[in-house]
Amino acid sequence: MQNPIRAALALSIPLVLAVAVSGCGSNDKLSSDQANEFNAKAKEFSAAMTKLNSEATACSKKASTGDVNKVADCFAGIFEDISGNFEEISTYVAGLSGEVEGACSTKLKAVSTSLGDVSDQFSSAAKDFRAGNVQDIETKLNNRKLDRIGPQLNAAEQACT
Repeated sequence: MQNPIRAALALSIPLVLAVAVSGCGSNDKLSSDQANEFNAKAKEFSAAMTKLNSEATACSKKASTGDVNKVADCFAGIFEDISGNFEEISTYVAGLSGEVEGACSTKLKAVSTSLGDVSDQFSSAAKDFRAGNVQDIETKLNNRKLDRIGPQLNAAEQACT
């Protein structure tokens, strides 16, 4: 199973770069201010994901204690935080999609929906960690919802800049 935290962290890099070039501020493109704000939000997201990756390493070290519940709670907490980070950026992108029109808005809505789906996926996996449903966690995280976001961000960048 691919490390879901690393996969989410890898996603944060395209988030930072996705709107690096701003549009001219028309109704169907992002303005410079919108692009700058988006990039600031993406950097916050990236920093949060980096911190969570460090916390996951600490959780892994707890495994040597043999306390399965402590390790499960540790990872569940991280997955809840990941879910919250994805939900926050999803909500932001949804709001941004309402500030523009046309293809840019449509592409941003698709990104927001996928970010929300990943948030739900990690939230559900956190519950499975707490319940000890390891098989369910693996099944959910192997559903590659995270993989949709990169191409959608590229499409949004093309439409919005």
